[in-house]
Amino acid sequence: MANPKLTSFLSANYYNQSTNTNPILYYGFLAGSTYAPPTFNGVSGAASNNPGGLFGWLIYSRAELSIPTKGATTDSYIVYTNPNDLVFDLDQLSGVTACLLTTSNTQGGTFGFFSSDRSQITGKTNGNDFLSALYSLAYGGGIVITGTTTGFINYETANENYLDLLMCKGTTAEARYLENAVSTIGIFPSVNDGAGQTALNFDALFTSAALVSGSTVADRVVSVSGKNYKFKIPTPSLDNNTTFTHTTNLVSDVVGAFTNAKLRNSIYYTVAGLDTSPVLNGVVQTPILWTDTGTKNIFKKNRVNFYTQLNKTYFMGLDLVGATAGADSSYTSNDRIGPSKLRVDIETTVRTIVLKYVFLQNNATTRASITSEVSFYLQSLSAFLDPAFTQIICSDANNDDNSATLTIDITVKPLIASEEFTISVTTESST
Repeated sequence: MANPKLTSFLSANYYNQSTNTNPILYYGFLAGSTYAPPTFNGVSGAASNNPGGLFGWLIYSRAELSIPTKGATTDSYIVYTNPNDLVFDLDQLSGVTACLLTTSNTQGGTFGFFSSDRSQITGKTNGNDFLSALYSLAYGGGIVITGTTTGFINYETANENYLDLLMCKGTTAEARYLENAVSTIGIFPSVNDGAGQTALNFDALFTSAALVSGSTVADRVVSVSGKNYKFKIPTPSLDNNTTFTHTTNLVSDVVGAFTNAKLRNSIYYTVAGLDTSPVLNGVVQTPILWTDTGTKNIFKKNRVNFYTQLNKTYFMGLDLVGATAGADSSYTSNDRIGPSKLRVDIETTVRTIVLKYVFLQNNATTRASITSEVSFYLQSLSAFLDPAFTQIICSDANNDDNSATLTIDITVKPLIASEEFTISVTTESST
């Protein structure tokens, strides 16, 4: 086709969407690299360099082709809250030779999105990244697409908010970002070993210091097994008389489970279950039966979450976190996403509260104010905590008057956990 477009992927017959229109969960997606203005071959007209993958093409589309322009070529991130805007921006590339589509009659297209043999459409790296973003947006969250992890940092600074999730491919760049993004959960695909039952080698992926005792990175890693099969989709907007069949990992769908859980205010319990983990587009390949104890144990020991089949409905069977599990490892309910996420958020919020008092004198009055504010915050989590175990210590028992160091110790017990945990926050006063 002379002007291929991506609108076929939004067909209401094949693309299901959540009714949520006000995203409260935002997640990052590293899709490409730093933007490099494309140059074009004078003979074929196709791009002769990589503009930066999906991210780079979006920058080029928005800043150079859109009327009026959207953003600038110096933008380090792009935010989408609905799939239509993503498709609209990419469709501006329709006039770029062999960009959205390469056929046997066109030259180039090395850095494009899809190819066609005039019968079947096949996704390239950029096309597959586009589909990952598209299908994750179906659940109603907001996606932050970048070419480098600096874009994530710039987004958080500009919006004064952290990313809830990172939709990962399994790269070291993603791991390095997660090591410092203390409130962000990374969702990784399992190894493409055919069975999908093997977690990535997280010890090799992260730095040696990142997964030591006391680090929170291991508590913010989700490994997912299985694949999502997309039925044969007619793609006339790309090429006449063509169809597209696609199989991808379930990372986009687990993003959807987190989105549903946050919308239902149940993320501190679980992201698994019939209400939170339905798959909107496609079907799960290799689900397991709930009665298949042997396979479930393999997944549990490797901290690999899976989808199971019950009454022909697919939902996540596990909601474990952990990057260092081994074949002989054991786990408790505190290794579940809910308690783990709760712990991270409590520590982040309490640290923010304490920092407000960093310029005040460390005395009984200051400590009482901190205790009162932290207590009020913990009351907002009463639906998730057992009040019999809640304890806040910020007194002369763990502080010295006029000391430059201020400490608060908090003990809580999540309702679904088997034991309580203690969080200690210490700041250096400037007085």
